[in-house]
Amino acid sequence: LLFDINRMLHSGIRIFRPRELARCASALASLGIRQPAMMYCIGAEAAKKVHDFKASQLAALLTAFATAGIQDSAMMQPVVAELTRKVSELTTAEIGQSAWALAALRLRSTSALGALSDVAAALGDEGSVAVAQVAWALDAAGLRRAAQMLLRSQTENQATDFCNVRPELLVAACILGEPQPAMEAK
Repeated sequence: LLFDINRMLHSGIRIFRPRELARCASALASLGIRQPAMMYCIGAEAAKKVHDFKASQLAALLTAFATAGIQDSAMMQPVVAELTRKVSELTTAEIGQSAWALAALRLRSTSALGALSDVAAALGDEGSVAVAQVAWALDAAGLRRAAQMLLRSQTENQATDFCNVRPELLVAACILGEPQPAMEAK
């Protein structure tokens, strides 16, 4: 199967749709199959069709490359730019996964991280894991102040006392070294 997929990707015999590219990359990464040549072929094809991808497919593609530990800068630039443009279409989980992928790949795209931070800031209690992931990605990119501001906005919206702060946000704030007033025990 891998041989056939690889042959189709290399030869152009079959034209892959964005969904197929994202799923193929995700499958390879999830299975732990280390096939950099195949991932680069997927990346090259994805870069050509980047505008045809849905936001969820872009997030899956980035996550797959991050999981596989493969940096393909020729693919990452257009994919991250398109993801930034479509960030409002991401689900709560995809926001967190995209932020994790950017940090894991060491991509310091301030525009993408800023867009993810903006949509994460608008999430309610159900988005606390995604907010913590975005804060971690901001910090990993050297944007600690932005991470602290994101966490501050979430903790101010969530609780006025320590016992009601979501544990994900508490852990993220402690890692960043600045607990918010709502997180301080009274």
